[in-house]
Formats: sequence, C-alpha cells, structure tokens
Amino acid sequence: MERKKYLALLMEKLLPEVVMGDLAEYCDVFCDRGAFTVGQSRKTALKAKEHGLRPRLHAEQLSRSGATQVAVELGSGELRSPEQVNEVDNSGAGKIGNGGDTFARMRFFHLGLKQYAPARKLIEAGAIVGLATDYNPGTSPTVSMPMILSLACSQLRMTPAERLRRRD
Repeated sequence: MERKKYLALLMEKLLPEVVMGDLAEYCDVFCDRGAFTVGQSRKTALKAKEHGLRPRLHAEQLSRSGATQVAVELGSGELRSPEQVNEVDNSGAGKIGNGGDTFARMRFFHLGLKQYAPARKLIEAGAIVGLATDYNPGTSPTVSMPMILSLACSQLRMTPAERLRRRD
C-alpha cells in the first residue's frame, strides 16, 4: 500500500478503532530513512495525541532525520522519549538534554550495526538515558537486563551508577 494511503487509513480509521476498542496506550512512530518522514511522524504523533494515545518516536536509528527535534517539540508529558537514537548528532543530543523531562531511551540491537547510541554524548549534554531490552525476536532477541546493563558499561561507556540511576 502506498504510504500516503496508509497514513490516511491510519488517521481516519485505525487510530479511532484502536482507541474505541481500548487496544493500546501508545502509538509508535518510526521516523527514519525508509520509514516515515519528519512531517509524517509529527502529524501521526499529533493525531495519536488527539485520540488519547501516547506517542513514542523511534528517532534517528539509521540516519540523521531530524526526528529528535520532533520528539523535543512535542516534548514534555506525552512524548518524552525519542528511542533508538543511534545517529543523533551533538545538536540533537543538546536538544534532548535541554528538553525538560525528555529522555533518550537506549535499546540494543542484534542488527549488526557498527555502533550503539551515543549515551556518553547524551549524558554529557544533560539528557536522561533509559535502558531497555526491547525484546523483539527480529531485532533484539534478549530479555536479559543484566546483559543490557553490562553492555551499557562496556559499549556505551556508562558508569555503573549511571546505568542504575532511578528517575525521580
């Protein structure tokens, strides 16, 4: 199905049906090369909010798309966590760091990517970094938080204290 038609179907039919059926709390939007554009992602996230769903934005996993800016713009409250921010640049890291209660959610992949998200850069910019297994059989087949915590230290250069800090 053509992307434009899919988005119309999503906005006009699927989101209302999901809400009426009480089938979800969140609406994930994947904004990256080969997925939704920044404009499409912003429109989808706003429409999800109109319907009472909390949007989540998968931002800049594969390329620098500008999706981090969308997450910060839609910011505090409903959309607080750009996820999969492997390719975020210094400007994007700074925006997350200055975004109030916006934080970056780190997930680990088994996709053969050469680098993980730049947690150290985000922390130094003042961002809150969240860690998750993102159990997904296709892209991240682990349910082991101990493994994730180990990778946070060895690959993301986070300290043991940073990887365990609770968000108050």
